[in-house]
Amino acid sequence: MSPTQRKVPESPGERRVHDPAHGVYAVEIPLRTVSEANVREHYMARARRHAGHRRIAGQAVMTSLLKAARQSITRVTLVRCGGRALDDDNLSGALKACRDGVADALGVTDGPNGQVRWVYAQEPGGGWTGVRVKLEAIASSP
Repeated sequence: MSPTQRKVPESPGERRVHDPAHGVYAVEIPLRTVSEANVREHYMARARRHAGHRRIAGQAVMTSLLKAARQSITRVTLVRCGGRALDDDNLSGALKACRDGVADALGVTDGPNGQVRWVYAQEPGGGWTGVRVKLEAIASSP
C-alpha cells in the first residue's frame, strides 16, 4: 500500500483500499457469480440470488464512499475473480446484479447514456472468489 492509500474499516470478507489522491476506490466483495444465461434453476432461486448480490454490492459501495465522492465517480470496473473464464456476454450477465447495486449506491442509471462508464474484466483461476469493484472519480483540480 502506497503512502497516499488508506485502509478503511471493512466488513468480514471485504477488503477496501482507497487512494483519494488519484480518485481511485476499490472494494472486494466475496460473491460467487454465475453465468445467468447458462444456469438452470428455479426462477425464485435466481431472483433471491440477484436481489442478494444487488443489495450486498450496493451496501459495500455505499459504506466505502462518502456521498460527495459517489457523485464524482465516472468509471466503474467490475472484476469477476475466480472460477472459469466466461465470454464477454456471459461475463456482463454474471455481473448484472452487482452493476445494478453499484448504480443504486451511486444514484445513477446504468444505461448506455449514463454518466458512468461500466467496464468488465475477469481473473479466472483458483484462490479467492468474488467481485472486485473499482471506482474512479474525476480528479479534482487544485
